[in-house]
Amino acid sequence: MFIGDRFIEDSKYEAQFNGYWHARIGTLAEYRIAAEQAGFSPDRVEDLSARTEHFWSVTIALIEAEGRDSGASFGGAEKREKSLQAFRLMRRGSAREAFVTHFLVFPSQSDFLKASNCCVVGRPFFCPPASISP
Repeated sequence: MFIGDRFIEDSKYEAQFNGYWHARIGTLAEYRIAAEQAGFSPDRVEDLSARTEHFWSVTIALIEAEGRDSGASFGGAEKREKSLQAFRLMRRGSAREAFVTHFLVFPSQSDFLKASNCCVVGRPFFCPPASISP
């Protein structure tokens, strides 16, 4: 099983992130604790932060270009500005290492599906749907 996500390192960015994405961003430590409580331990954890460095700049440029295009419908100037603020926060936070991106590799999906423990911490959760059987 592979999980890739962004994690918070500096709590001063947390409220703005949570407000825009309507989710609670967690730390890598919280994510690992949730996995361990559900009986999982990653084989490896890779820091992909440097590889995602320019994502936010490209996204900002795209939103700005769409805003200049009179035919583009991004949902209005107010929504566009809120998105730009959020993406600028992510770019700034990523540059300051307030946000990091990690890729976690767990032993196998079949182990995941056999788990009986479920744990929820913010966005990460480790609980297979009841309709899936090993």
